[in-house]
Amino acid sequence: MDNNVNQGQAPANPPVQPTQSAMTPSPAPKKGMSKGLLWGIIGGSIGLVLLIVGVILAVVFLSGPTKKDYAQAVDQYKKISDEVFNINLKDSSLYYGLRSSTENSFKNDVEDINKSLDKIKQYNQELGEMKAVKKGPAKEPYDKFNTKVEKFVNYMKDFSNSILAFKEGFGKCDEALDGGSSVTANTINKCAADLGEAEKKITNKTLKEYVAKFKSEMKNMAELYTKVKAIKNPYGSDYKTYSALKKQLYAAQDRMNDASKDFKSNIEKEIKEIDLKDESNELSSILRENAI
Repeated sequence: MDNNVNQGQAPANPPVQPTQSAMTPSPAPKKGMSKGLLWGIIGGSIGLVLLIVGVILAVVFLSGPTKKDYAQAVDQYKKISDEVFNINLKDSSLYYGLRSSTENSFKNDVEDINKSLDKIKQYNQELGEMKAVKKGPAKEPYDKFNTKVEKFVNYMKDFSNSILAFKEGFGKCDEALDGGSSVTANTINKCAADLGEAEKKITNKTLKEYVAKFKSEMKNMAELYTKVKAIKNPYGSDYKTYSALKKQLYAAQDRMNDASKDFKSNIEKEIKEIDLKDESNELSSILRENAI
């Protein structure tokens, strides 16, 4: 009986449950992440991103030009070609206008040429930034074309402005050069003076040298004319003196003609040196072939 009761009752002193500390040791407090490690992780992440971006950019920029790139370059090249064509038209106007055009009309033609030259320079700079000519088969042809374009623009600017100054001076020499009875020492001297003023404004070396020679011969002719006019009896007692002076006048005219021929020859040589034809044909052909 007593045993049964004792079995149904809780023990007077139940065993004490072991505490957590008795079962397992408490974990030590976590140590804070150092700033060096933190910046290392951030820096590494940024470096990874930049590496990925770099690979993408390399794929984009290191890959060759596409057909679209070449097609855009063809369109840009055509802008340059159109302006060169406009200059050629105006050059013809200048050539024939030296004697026939008014100074105002001639000046307008020169201004149009300078505007086209400015556009060529701008369009060529834009072409040089295009992918189609930065690498690949069009790079070397463009480099040669670019060098020639710079020479062309600089020369034509210099020459067109110089020829305008020449027109202003030479245009006042009509009376001295018409060979009629109105030619006098005064008209010839005036022509020489006008050419002297024009010479100061001319920067093209070849044209400047030509004007200097022409001016010098005009001064010489003015002196000869003065001596001829002073002869009282040219076909009588003074014939020998008169004949000698006439020969000197003819010799001066021959030297002026020779100077004109030399000038023409030298200018043609200079124009040939800046001619864009060969470089243009090579570049345009490659651009068009790769745009198809």
